[in-house]
Amino acid sequence: MDFPSVIDEKIHIVEKNLFRRHMVDYQKIERTTPLEALVAEKARLREVAGTLTSNEDRGRTSELTAKAIGVSKATYERAKKIRDEGIPRRRPRDYLTP
Repeated sequence: MDFPSVIDEKIHIVEKNLFRRHMVDYQKIERTTPLEALVAEKARLREVAGTLTSNEDRGRTSELTAKAIGVSKATYERAKKIRDEGIPRRRPRDYLTP
């Protein structure tokens, strides 16, 4: 295959390897950090060069990454928040009723 840039080639490799495994959506999202970084870098280089994007390359990084792994943007952003920040711990007083 011939790719327009090295970044496009890396994105292709990451996307193909994600679908080789049987994983639930959250497991896919846990492993998208490299893909997200590549999509953001591609957008940054396009912005610096001042070139226009194709219709399929338009959108926020989270939208493009979610589309690449086959989940909705909302699902991607919720799972990404858990991946990045963890699950907040609840304090014992949070369980008490007023």
